[in-house]
Amino acid sequence: MKKCILELVRRDYGLVAYMKLAVMATFAFMLTACGGNYEGETDEVSSNVALGLVVNEMGRAAYNEQCASCHGSAGEGTANGPSLVSCASCTTVETLAARIESTMPLNNVEACEDECATNTAEFILVAFNGLLFGSVESLATGVTIMSPKATLRKASLNLTGRLPTETELASVDSDAALDAQLDNLLSEDAFFERLIEMYNDTLLQDKYLGSENALSLMRDEDFPSRRWYRDLGLDLDITEERDLYYYLRAQTNDAIAREILHLISYVVRHELPFTEMLTANYTMVNAFSARAYGVESQLSFGTLTEAEYPAYPQDPEDFQPVVLAAIPHAGILTSPMFLNRFPTTDTNRNRHRARMVFDMFLDTDILAIEGTRPDDALDLLGDNPTLDNPQCTVCHNIMDPVAATFQNWDEMGRYRPTSVFGDWYTDMLARGFNGEVMPLAGYADASLQWLAQQIVADPRFARATVKTAFKALSGQEPLTPPNSEADPTAPEWQQYLAQQNFFTQLQTVLIDNNWNLKSVLKEIIKSAYWRAETLTLADADLLYSEFGSARLLTPEMLDRKISAVLGQDWVFWSDRHYLTDPSSNSFRQLYGGIDSDNITQRITEPNGMMVAVQARMASEMGCQVVTRDFFKLRAERSIFPHISIDTSPVDADGLPVDSAIAAIKQNMQHLHWTFFGRELEANDPEIDATFTLFEQIREQGVAELAREGTELSSSLPWNCQLYYHPETGDVLPTEQRIRLDEEYLIRAWIGVLNYLLADYRFVYE
Repeated sequence: MKKCILELVRRDYGLVAYMKLAVMATFAFMLTACGGNYEGETDEVSSNVALGLVVNEMGRAAYNEQCASCHGSAGEGTANGPSLVSCASCTTVETLAARIESTMPLNNVEACEDECATNTAEFILVAFNGLLFGSVESLATGVTIMSPKATLRKASLNLTGRLPTETELASVDSDAALDAQLDNLLSEDAFFERLIEMYNDTLLQDKYLGSENALSLMRDEDFPSRRWYRDLGLDLDITEERDLYYYLRAQTNDAIAREILHLISYVVRHELPFTEMLTANYTMVNAFSARAYGVESQLSFGTLTEAEYPAYPQDPEDFQPVVLAAIPHAGILTSPMFLNRFPTTDTNRNRHRARMVFDMFLDTDILAIEGTRPDDALDLLGDNPTLDNPQCTVCHNIMDPVAATFQNWDEMGRYRPTSVFGDWYTDMLARGFNGEVMPLAGYADASLQWLAQQIVADPRFARATVKTAFKALSGQEPLTPPNSEADPTAPEWQQYLAQQNFFTQLQTVLIDNNWNLKSVLKEIIKSAYWRAETLTLADADLLYSEFGSARLLTPEMLDRKISAVLGQDWVFWSDRHYLTDPSSNSFRQLYGGIDSDNITQRITEPNGMMVAVQARMASEMGCQVVTRDFFKLRAERSIFPHISIDTSPVDADGLPVDSAIAAIKQNMQHLHWTFFGRELEANDPEIDATFTLFEQIREQGVAELAREGTELSSSLPWNCQLYYHPETGDVLPTEQRIRLDEEYLIRAWIGVLNYLLADYRFVYE
């Protein structure tokens, strides 16, 4: 079975399961490169001869007994201890053993010395750092990497929602040239919209878009001008004034709803240290939200060239930093929108907020820490289990000090200094982080500023940052550590260790580049995790992995790809996009999207409903774009740049026309490149298959048209006809309309486009 799958992958035939095998990340191929049996040993010492790795079982036992509680069963790190994957001391057995002897375990250094330290060091180096002993070059054996040109196409669609220009493609003849083009993509306005989309998947701020959903969370006593547009005296019974009212309301509300997303965008756009997402002593406003906050006089905003409402020409996309008086800003943490999206109650006491801080910014799942949950507890010892029951304190000692740092912000996200709020709960731990108690001097009413500084100084913040970026670009969850008892030389361990090493490399890149997030995004795109395309090994076992270069496009990404490739939007009611419109008439949720409220997790594997949506899109767009594209000048066409509307593979006598066939196949090569990013030769089997489909549709249609008494009309279906100018929407003169298809060429091309749009490779990128 494996050899059959491998052969299909090697020949580039397309099924999702085969693609997943084909796009394995480079670092996951170390065992494949070595060959042999990867099942490991079950004796006292586990080994893999090909890798040269030997697992010290006495070291494993010592680690599980004395180290795992802090560093994690898989060395992944916890809130109590850092990761041991690629750790600073993980260079040689001697170096790591010396570190263990002198400092570990923290509460009982003498517990592991001499032979114990050496055994433990050997286990850590093999179990959690095994790939460090392999040849990096050998990892890429058997993997085909995307060319710089194909990588640029994929990156351009992902980051900016457009296809690269011919000039851009011609310039990427090397990875060095690719690097320069990625810099350009990461500076475009469209990228920053994509960045906001990426981080909303985590922060879920779009819940508050629309109406007054964000403004209603603010209070008049704090921001008396929050609904400033209501005070303009606009008459809602007059159309023009009503339209202006709703425009001002929308721009004000949505700017506040997304203020922390615009903060991230601002930091990345200006290449500031990404740590400012938490430490920024400002928030972000546009001209409209500035009025809601009462700070409009402090700023000057850019204006639109052609403003819809001349009295309000300010560009709503011009966001600028501003300090709100009396608010001790700490970036995202002190935004009312963040605090409301992750709320608290009198009994929760900010613990939910603390859990989200650990999850989002410290790569730590509090709920995964070993311990007894209240539902499972057999005996809640003591008067206050969160302080004195060991089964509870294992989590609460980590979480509660962070929860306490939110004490100056109430359940509505309003700032309330101690003089207003009063004393914090005495039955909870004091404000702090990582075992350190927060000093009151200078932070009594600004504890989130202190917390932000502690978070960004913690190595886990860099880890969380690169993992969030990786997931956002690849659409795939980072691997979780295998069972601690598994053989570290087994494939699942090697895959996990490879990815952890990759994340460690990304952390180094991030920090070495002054925390510039763009540097990490570029490294992910240039890596084999992004660019691995196919397997070329003929005789080797495969390491199975869910990682690869293709991802199921989100509704937003697919919507942009449709527009970029076809030159036309998939819309209803003239301008509402099927895949992104928030109304119930769209397919956004049906196609796996989120609303940031009740639906917060994207679907990453297609289901029957999503396939039905794709089929409808293929049918509708395949019909609509053909006549519209042929109407344009050839140099302006995105679909048919190499042929004319009457280019037929046969002459009037039904004999083949070689030049026409060559042009048709050249256009099909163009379609396979723009639709799938595949550069195929004219004699490639896929081009032959596409041409055969075109010919079969055309021949069958011509035969039906010629058949005596047939009811098949030479007219195109009404929705495939062209009555209106594609750009202006004006009614076309009769002689310019495209209604008839007497040679069945247009409908043959409609069939080809339907076939290509329905291919899984169009919705995977």
